[in-house]
Amino acid sequence: MNKRIVSTAVIGGIEALAIVFFPVVMPNKDALVAGLLIGIPSILLFVGVFAGLMRNPVWIHPLVVLLATAVLVLWHLNSSAWIYMVAYAGASLIGVFIGTGTRKLIADARENQ
Repeated sequence: MNKRIVSTAVIGGIEALAIVFFPVVMPNKDALVAGLLIGIPSILLFVGVFAGLMRNPVWIHPLVVLLATAVLVLWHLNSSAWIYMVAYAGASLIGVFIGTGTRKLIADARENQ
C-alpha cells in the first residue's frame, strides 16, 4: 500500500480521535472553551502544514476535520456549534496550502541550485 496514504490515514485517525474526545479530558468549561477557540484551530493549522509538507493527499485532511468536528458537535456540543466545522476546516485548509506552497518553494529552490 502507498506510504503516503497510510501516513495520511494515521495522522487523520489520531487527529479525529483528538477532536472527538477533546471535551472528555477538559477539567472545566473555561478550559474547554479556550481549547475550542484557540487550541484546536492552532493544532489543525500545524498539522495541515505538516500534511502539506509531507506530500500527503491534501484533500483528505480538511475532509477528516469536517467529519470529526461533526461527530464532536453531535456528541458533546449543542446545535449552535456547527460553525466550528467551518472554522476548523478553514484552519486545516490554510495549513495545507501553506505546507504545499512551502514544499513547492523548497523544491524550486533546490532545482535552481
